[in-house]
This record gives sequence, structure tokens and C-alpha cells, in this order.
Amino acid sequence: MGIDWHGHNDRGFALENAIWALEHGADRVHATALGIGERVGNVAMELLLMNMKLLGQLVDQDLSKLLEYVETAAEAVGWKIPINYPLVGRDAFARPPACTAAIIKAMAKGDAWLADRVYSGVPAVPSDAYRRSASVS
Repeated sequence: MGIDWHGHNDRGFALENAIWALEHGADRVHATALGIGERVGNVAMELLLMNMKLLGQLVDQDLSKLLEYVETAAEAVGWKIPINYPLVGRDAFARPPACTAAIIKAMAKGDAWLADRVYSGVPAVPSDAYRRSASVS
């Protein structure tokens, strides 16, 4: 018998709580495209998968279709994806020139950890280098 975790995003913690549930023994967490669900929604599947990948839990999984998945779901329910939505919003990976310069300087110094922090925690370097340069729990 496994343990499932099913949460809602009423207080904005659905993603964080889902990750904690997995880290503390849940066998499965429930999630939906764009977090669509009752009240203010559930865990957003695409954000959960992205974070699991960045935490090294989905090393061999190909997530290249997540954008298509989210766009299909949004179209099916008649939603527009906000420009600032993590991972798939138009501005999700936009950054000002000063931020880019800081990343380049950090990379030139061999500081992948700092480069990733400047870039909002989304690794700017391949995951093996990331795991070697920073402790991810």
C-alpha cells in the first residue's frame, strides 16, 4: 500500500508541500496541468516536474514536451498563460542585461552555484556541474 498526497493551493504552498511530501515518504503526489482544480487549484504538474528534475529526481526523464502540454491544457479550458508564469510564460526566462553580465562573471570565475542563484535558481549550467558545485537537499 502506498501513500498519496493531494493538496490544494489555497495559501500558495501546493508546490512546496508536494515536494516536501515526496521527500518525506509519499509514494505519489497529485497534480494537474496549470494547477487547475477546485477553489484556487492544485499542484501544477509542469512546475512539479521541473522542480523534481532540477532536484535530480528525474534525471533520465525527457521534459521537452512540457510547454506543449501546458499550451494544450490552457487552450482546452480557454485560459491564457500569464506572461510571468514560471517555466512556460513568455517572460519566464527573460533577464535584464545586468543579470546576464552577473551570470557571465560568475561562470568566468567557475562559480556555477552563484550563476544559478543570479538566474533565479534555474541552473544555467548542466545538471552534473550543478550537483558538483552545490548541495541540493
